[in-house]
Amino acid sequence: MPASQPASCQVAGYPIIKDLDNDGAITVKDVDMVNVVPALYWGLGNTFTYKNWDLDIFIYSQLGLKKYNYSYAWTDGTQLANQTSNESTLINKVWNSQSNTAGTIPGIAYNLSSVSLPGSAGTDIGYEDASFVRVRNITFGYNFTNKNLGSLNKYINSARIYVDLQNPFTFTSFTGFDPEVVTGGSYKSGKAEYPQTRTFSMGVKVSF
Repeated sequence: MPASQPASCQVAGYPIIKDLDNDGAITVKDVDMVNVVPALYWGLGNTFTYKNWDLDIFIYSQLGLKKYNYSYAWTDGTQLANQTSNESTLINKVWNSQSNTAGTIPGIAYNLSSVSLPGSAGTDIGYEDASFVRVRNITFGYNFTNKNLGSLNKYINSARIYVDLQNPFTFTSFTGFDPEVVTGGSYKSGKAEYPQTRTFSMGVKVSF
């Protein structure tokens, strides 16, 4: 543990506080702001047609931001020991001195602590790159005109059959449920997140 580690943080299993300016002490100069606002938004939509077929695709993205993965809020060994709540399987990554000294999530000492860092700063434990590219919508359809409806053209002017996919693909390195949706609380063991749903549907549109 580095000598710059605050005395109240010198507990086994507590994360190392980085001395960013290398002056041998943890001060407000070591606070590094986390960007939770995307640096870039972009989107792309297009409709492709070929004879009676059409394909509509819409893609959008947010890049250059970090987000807290609320799955880490459910890795508290004290709650598991007290049987007060269920915990995430990520608890297998929690550091402990007996069976997981290579753990990448702080140990019980972190959850029991009430350390006040300079500038009332928190830690970046659980923050991940939340950049993503999401295929929001794909619609694929075929259009029947009055001419190719056969004997049905006496009753139907046109018809269309289609398949629609909502949120079929999301490309991201974020390991939480959804890099875009934020429903968690601002405290340990806060609310869980519910991701955007993936929906597949089929339909028929008829004009008489």
